[in-house]
Amino acid sequence: MLEVMMDKNSIYHPVSSPKSYADIIDNLNFLEKQLSIHDYDQFLVFNRSYVVVTQSIKDNSEKGYFMHPEFVEDFAITFAGYYFQAMNEVIANTTTESAAWGKLATAKKHPRFIQLLLGANAHINHDLPLVMVEHMNQDYSREVFKDILSIDALLMQSGKEIIPLLDESYTCQRFIKKHLQFLYYMPVMYMILLWRISAWRSYKSIIKNGLSQAKFQTKSVRTANRLFNIGLYLQF
Repeated sequence: MLEVMMDKNSIYHPVSSPKSYADIIDNLNFLEKQLSIHDYDQFLVFNRSYVVVTQSIKDNSEKGYFMHPEFVEDFAITFAGYYFQAMNEVIANTTTESAAWGKLATAKKHPRFIQLLLGANAHINHDLPLVMVEHMNQDYSREVFKDILSIDALLMQSGKEIIPLLDESYTCQRFIKKHLQFLYYMPVMYMILLWRISAWRSYKSIIKNGLSQAKFQTKSVRTANRLFNIGLYLQF
């Protein structure tokens, strides 16, 4: 991992490609500092949530949770690589391949839960189908699909650790988070789960129709635009 001077004038050092769960977590922690240095705080909630989820998947994998733990780790490494590539592009002020990721870069004043959803939308609706295309052509694809589905339960469990990370600055969101958490937590987590189901459908569409004909890129941008507009009305 490359070191970086801790000041606003630092040159951004791209995040390296991970080769294990430990590398993913190390990269996320490194990126945490980079995002703060380069004034991209709008990505911090998603980045911190990514640490929580990855640690949960790693810990449960070591306990025998998955039928094919090596596959799940390889899948997670490729998946995380898309996020790191997008962050390298965004922070270096180059054009990211995913317009959905670019939308989060413009959501600096949005509520934290909207920022989280913008990141989740880009990573799930845009990136996840591409990872499935790369990894789901296994002879034991039915079993590995079950492993991917079993991550959903870990996501729901991780939500209890993620919610405290959402340090809302707006009065309304702070109130709902504190007093009506079921209205705050459940819609966010279930929306993420629905997107994961949609990603599977996008993957099947790519396999059937080819990448150029798939609609997943349009969907991720459309969803990002809707979330962004909702966030504009919730800044109170």
